[in-house]
Amino acid sequence: MAENTAIAFKPGGTPPTRGAVIQDVLILQLKLFAGNMHNLVLVPMTLGGAGLDILLPSRRRSGYFYRALAWGRRAEKVIDIYSALGPQGAAKSPDISAASARLKIALSKELEQGSTVAGLSSVVEGVLAQLRQSETPPQSS
Repeated sequence: MAENTAIAFKPGGTPPTRGAVIQDVLILQLKLFAGNMHNLVLVPMTLGGAGLDILLPSRRRSGYFYRALAWGRRAEKVIDIYSALGPQGAAKSPDISAASARLKIALSKELEQGSTVAGLSSVVEGVLAQLRQSETPPQSS
């Protein structure tokens, strides 16, 4: 049975506001650009990794191809192009939408307080640090 792909509104049935549509379109464009950069980097990276894995003696081989694939998978999950349609399962890793939402909230608070460029820069660094922490898997002992 084919999946119904005709979606009139975001899941939930309520029509989105113009502002929400504009925000979703801008985030989608950012994600499409990030996805293209991801592919542009991943193609030579996997080919190079495969070449090294094939050419190096087995004692020096280190699974470069599979490490490149693992990096590609993580990057693809972070980009999450279709997130504007809503959640599609259990908890996911942080993505570009989550980052932009956190950044928007933090910057709005700083702008309301009349922060300087240095203050805004520290907010951006703080949000990025939080994202890096939530992205890092727990260390097993």
